[in-house]
Amino acid sequence: MREILRRASRRTLSVSVLLLLWSLGSFLLLPGLAFLALLDLVAPMRPWARVRAVLSIQWILTCEVLGVLVSLLVWLAFLVHRKGQRFLRHNTAVQRVWTDSLFAGCRWIYSMSVEAEGLESVGRGPLLFFVRHASLVDTVLTAALLANPHRLRLRYVLKDELLFDPCIDIVGNRLPNAFVSRGEDSERDIAKVRELAKGLADDEGVLIYPEGTRFSPKKLEKVKARLLADPRFGERVQRFVGLLPPRPGGALALLTAAPDVDLVLLAHSGLEGAATLRDFWRGELVGTRLRISARRIRASEIPVEARQELGWLLDRWLEMDHWLSQTGSRVGQAREHDPQP
Repeated sequence: MREILRRASRRTLSVSVLLLLWSLGSFLLLPGLAFLALLDLVAPMRPWARVRAVLSIQWILTCEVLGVLVSLLVWLAFLVHRKGQRFLRHNTAVQRVWTDSLFAGCRWIYSMSVEAEGLESVGRGPLLFFVRHASLVDTVLTAALLANPHRLRLRYVLKDELLFDPCIDIVGNRLPNAFVSRGEDSERDIAKVRELAKGLADDEGVLIYPEGTRFSPKKLEKVKARLLADPRFGERVQRFVGLLPPRPGGALALLTAAPDVDLVLLAHSGLEGAATLRDFWRGELVGTRLRISARRIRASEIPVEARQELGWLLDRWLEMDHWLSQTGSRVGQAREHDPQP
């Protein structure tokens, strides 16, 4: 009962704030764009950076509002039977359209290009997706470019702070996802993650960000200081430059709980300029060339010991770090040009 009240209180607040922000944004959009366009001309940063920032924020709010409305319609349509597969499929469809729309809108607004390799190797599941976490945008990246085209249903490991996003809260709690707390891995959170790997069908996958948080040089130094004391990992940890070493808890829990499931490692560069709202305002994404590299590793190729200790995954993450250095884009510098909107 306490959880029901907490959830109702949270959604009442988050949906109310969402509707207020969307209404204000819609009312002020045209005069606001006119003023910001003038400001972009007088004091330019990236081409039309402020105009693009407001358009992207309003697009995100619009997707959120539509997502909440559609999720309400789905809830009403299944007022009696909400435990069956049809209810899950309809909510998965909402999630699919929502992630596609968010990514497509931001890609168009910021004139982003995409170069991808290895996407054809993804194919059918079940799969585990271990994804680099660098920005606010890569939370929809895997769905838009890998899962949705292959009609894969993703189960997400997400930080519980995202429950204040109404769409993620409402639809995300109808689907098999795990919301975990930020910070050190607790036994309770690891158990939630392990549960996600059970009973995966061939059209399903589990997604986790093994680093646990977005990269920053300060965070990297903090993680290095903690792991350097371990003689098993010290030398390898020292070689990290543009990635955080993966945390063992959730990642190893998935590898242990799903020994027959293939693993997909997803590296990407170009989204470093979307780590904070300030980055959006400054137009750091304008003209970005987004590079994606997906690598599928068969379950039989993963050593038994790799499911028990961090070393094997640490080596894979070092390979990803090396790939990032080859792209020449660590801190949002992967721009082809400065296009007009």
